[in-house]
Amino acid sequence: MKAEKGIIMEKYYTLVETCVDAEDKNTAIEKTENVLRGKPKGVEYEASVVLNADTTHKAYLQYLSRWIFEHYEDEFEGCSPACFDEWLDNEGTEDEDIPDWRVSEGEYELTDDGDVILGKEAAFNFKIGDYKRIEFLDDFGDTERIGIYRVIDKSNGKVFCEFIS
Repeated sequence: MKAEKGIIMEKYYTLVETCVDAEDKNTAIEKTENVLRGKPKGVEYEASVVLNADTTHKAYLQYLSRWIFEHYEDEFEGCSPACFDEWLDNEGTEDEDIPDWRVSEGEYELTDDGDVILGKEAAFNFKIGDYKRIEFLDDFGDTERIGIYRVIDKSNGKVFCEFIS
């Protein structure tokens, strides 16, 4: 708390989650900071955090962030997110056998790195940062392979996904 003209002021924190189109992580941070530095009346910008889930710890923080937005209604009063150990024990166990997305031959492009580029149908269902279990079907509709991918970009009606496992 600090006193300002005889009034005791307290700091309150607000979590602001943003999604910006950017060429790389540093540009995304810069764009977000520029918006926040616009300093609307009474808002003080202090710091930003980038939660690209490139480590288990950051993936857990990303889970916590999503949990907040999925459980803010009054009906969830008294609920709490899983602790790190519980989350780690259960990570990926929900609907493990059900893919998030199925694609047939000709509906995707595979890069040399094993990443995948999906068409406009996926663009409406995928958000940058999402982890998706994608099933690839052969010409006969049978499963050719299944992989876990992270959505890293959406542009020009295409979705760019990084191969995770």
